[in-house]
Amino acid sequence: TMSLPSRTVPSVEPPTLGQRLRNLRTDNGWTLAELASRSGTSVSYLNDLEHDRTVPSLSKLQSIAESYGLDASLILRGVETFGQIE
Repeated sequence: TMSLPSRTVPSVEPPTLGQRLRNLRTDNGWTLAELASRSGTSVSYLNDLEHDRTVPSLSKLQSIAESYGLDASLILRGVETFGQIE
């Protein structure tokens, strides 16, 4: 019997929450300072979020989401990991 060559399909890793938040901000053309001002958070906090050094509370995530006119559940959709929190 003939066997077909095995093909490796590159796996696409789902985004971390930090990557999702960074992409959302940069896709909107916002700086960290602008998002901090709109969401009532700090630049250092947002930087930690985007680098997966911390995980937001639901209320903080909702504040960030509302800055974009979104619900927090839309930001979390498809996020499989929250990064490597130590």
